[in-house]
Amino acid sequence: MTAKEYLQQARFLDQRIDSKIAQVASLNDLATKCSATLTGMPRNPNRGGSTMADAVCKIVDLQAEINRDIDRLVDLKREIMDVIKAVPNTEYQTILEKRYLCLTAWEQIAVDLCYSIQHTYRMHDAALKEVERIIYLYCCLFIQSCCKAGIFIDPAAKNRGAFQLSCFRLTVHFTYLAVRSFYVL
Repeated sequence: MTAKEYLQQARFLDQRIDSKIAQVASLNDLATKCSATLTGMPRNPNRGGSTMADAVCKIVDLQAEINRDIDRLVDLKREIMDVIKAVPNTEYQTILEKRYLCLTAWEQIAVDLCYSIQHTYRMHDAALKEVERIIYLYCCLFIQSCCKAGIFIDPAAKNRGAFQLSCFRLTVHFTYLAVRSFYVL
């Protein structure tokens, strides 16, 4: 997983939440359109429940799923914010925050920072390199702490990107001060 893919996770999760909210609205419409037909004819006892009850159950399940996704999004944004804070250049931090946390368009970021769009892209590329370095540092710190604890990790696993990400997620509690001290060395 690249730094850009890591940072874009929040955007994609946010889009999935919006999609699920639209699904809930659609199910609410369906539930309000349901109507019962009253007849004197006997009903089949094996027939399923009402469509309204099914819609309500699906709405409740989907809302619970949305709440879990929102919790994950908040945690993910906090994690991404910790990484962005570890970037030593404040202009890079601003670009990364606006793009990946505020979901601002490139043109608006360039206008806000009074830069050309090309210069904004160049700064973004440099900021991503800093994020790659930070993720790598977190992975190294994680591996070092595992070695000290006597835990063996095989970094040559099938999916190296997934390995890096799992290392990073387990070490996200490291403060950005540790990263800053890395740059001082």
